[in-house]
Amino acid sequence: MALNYMGVAAINVVAALLSIPVIAAGIWLSTQADNACVQILQWPVIALGAAVLAVGLAGFVAAFWRLPWLLLANLVATFVVVVALACLAGSSSSTT
Repeated sequence: MALNYMGVAAINVVAALLSIPVIAAGIWLSTQADNACVQILQWPVIALGAAVLAVGLAGFVAAFWRLPWLLLANLVATFVVVVALACLAGSSSSTT
């Protein structure tokens, strides 16, 4: 059973690390924004990157210290972030 918790912790660390380039891309978009489409998308990208970072770190803590209530909260938060990412992807594809 301990291997399962370590696997969940590793996946959440990878998710947290991969959210850093997303946040950096959003910050880069905010400095390079010269059209309306980029200006509209820069803050949602930063917010979703920060949300993925927070969910990843919470999932790591939950798995590392084996907190089942925090793992359940992490599952719900991950679902919310995935839905938000799908909405962002849907809104960006419909504007082109």
